[in-house]
Amino acid sequence: MLEELLEDVQAAGFEIRETEKGFAFRVPCSPATLFLQRITDEVVYAAIYLRTTSWEWNGERSDLHDAFSTIIAAYFAVNEVASCGLHDVPHPAGAPDGEVYARFITFDQPGGGYFNVAKSTRELEEVIATLYSAELFLHNYLPMHPGITDPETPWDSVEEWQSEAGRALGEAADSIQDAFGIRESPEWAYYRCASEDVSVFRSRQVSRMFQELANVSEVKNLQGVSGHLQIRGDLQNYVATQKIDRAGRILRELGEESAPQLATTIALENSLIFPHGELTILVGSESGRGGFDKERNLVLPRHRDEVDFLFRGVTYSWASRVDGGRFQDLVQDLLEREPGVVSVRSVGNANEGDGGRDHLVDWFTPIQDDNVTVDNAVNLTRKMKVVVQCKALKASIGKSKIPDILDTLDREDATGYLLAASGSVGVTAIDHLLHLRKKYRFFTDWWSRHEIEERLQRNPDIENKYPDIVKRVLL
Repeated sequence: MLEELLEDVQAAGFEIRETEKGFAFRVPCSPATLFLQRITDEVVYAAIYLRTTSWEWNGERSDLHDAFSTIIAAYFAVNEVASCGLHDVPHPAGAPDGEVYARFITFDQPGGGYFNVAKSTRELEEVIATLYSAELFLHNYLPMHPGITDPETPWDSVEEWQSEAGRALGEAADSIQDAFGIRESPEWAYYRCASEDVSVFRSRQVSRMFQELANVSEVKNLQGVSGHLQIRGDLQNYVATQKIDRAGRILRELGEESAPQLATTIALENSLIFPHGELTILVGSESGRGGFDKERNLVLPRHRDEVDFLFRGVTYSWASRVDGGRFQDLVQDLLEREPGVVSVRSVGNANEGDGGRDHLVDWFTPIQDDNVTVDNAVNLTRKMKVVVQCKALKASIGKSKIPDILDTLDREDATGYLLAASGSVGVTAIDHLLHLRKKYRFFTDWWSRHEIEERLQRNPDIENKYPDIVKRVLL
C-alpha cells in the first residue's frame, strides 16, 4: 500500500527520493521535507525536516526556520490533523544558543508519528495533503522564493530593534547568544531569546496569518487550575496562565496595550503562539499532551461533571487493589502493540526485588523535545533499549518512588525509561523524567492510568483479558 501511495504522491508533483531507511519527499523548492522511516514492514515513522538554503535567502536564517516551522505546525493543529512538536537541530559546527540551524516537526498527537501503512494509508495521506495545503498557505501570504537580491537592512536599524526587544525581554535577553535581525522580504523584525525559548516577530502579516489560522476550527478552552485545557477535535493541549502572563508583559513592553486573547492562542506540543496587533510572541512550553494530563489531574477532582466531555463518553472502573503481577502482564501486552516496539522481555517479578525494572524493550523511539541530535537528520528514530518499571499503586507516583533510574539504566546498558502506573503520575516524577531527558538525552516517558485507558480503547481484546484490573463503563 505504501508503494501505491508513493506513486500517487509523485504523480501529484512531489519530488521523491529514497533514503537509507525509507523515503523523503517534498514540494519542489520547498524548505520542508517529509521523511518516512520504515520501522517494520507494516509501520513507518514520519517527521518533517525544515531548512532553507543560502542561495535563496540572505543572512542568518533562524527567523525563517522559526517562522516557517511554526506556521506549518499551527496549520496541522488548527486543521485537527496533528499536534506537532518543534525540535531544533544543533548546528554541526557549533553556534550561539539562539540560532535555529534547522527544525524537525514531529506529529506527537494523535499517534506519536507512527503510521501502520499495512492497515491503511489514510492517515498518512491526510498528513501529506495537509503539508501540501500548508505550502499553499505560506505562498499565499509570504514571498517564499525572494532570491538573494533581497537588500541587507542597515545595521543601525538592527541594533535599534535588538535594544528595544532586549528591554522588553528583560534579564533573559543576551545579545551574544540570542538571534535577532530585520528582513525586508518577508518584511519583519525578529528576536529569539535562547535562555527563555521565546521568539518575537514584529510583522502585521505574520500576526494576521496566525489569527486567521486560529479561527479555522472550533476550539474548546476549559478553565483549569493553573491554565486552560485546549481541545481541537482529538488533539489535547494546555495553555499555562504563567505563559499567557509572560507574553502579555512582552507585548506591553513593545507598545501593545491589551493582553493576549485566548481565542487566538494556538497551542502546539511544546510551544504557544500569541498573535496580537503587529506582534506575534512564540513561547516554549509544556503545552502538549503531557501538560494537558498534568492539568487534567488537577481539574478532575473539581470538575467531575466534565468527565463526559474529557473522556468522550467512555470511562473505566479500576479495581480498588491491583495485583502487581497482573498489571505487569497488562503493560507487556500493551507494549507489544505499541508502534516502534520490536520486542518486550519480562525480567521482573512483582513479588521479588526487580532492581527497578519489570520489562526490557527494544524500541524505535520517536523524536522527543530536548533529545534531538544531528544524527536525527539521517535516522529519524533510534533503536533503544528501554527499561520499563510498573507501579501497581492507587496513590500518585512521586519522584521518591523512582529514585534509582540512572543506576538501573547504567546496569542494563539502556538509554530509555518508561514508567507505567495504575494510578496517576505526580508532578515531581514527571519533572524528574523531563530533567533526565534534557540532561542526559535519554528517552523518558510515562503511562498513567489515563494513557493506559487510551491504549485499552484501541485494543479491546487486551482490555477483555484483565477484567480483574479494569472494566469499561459507558456513561
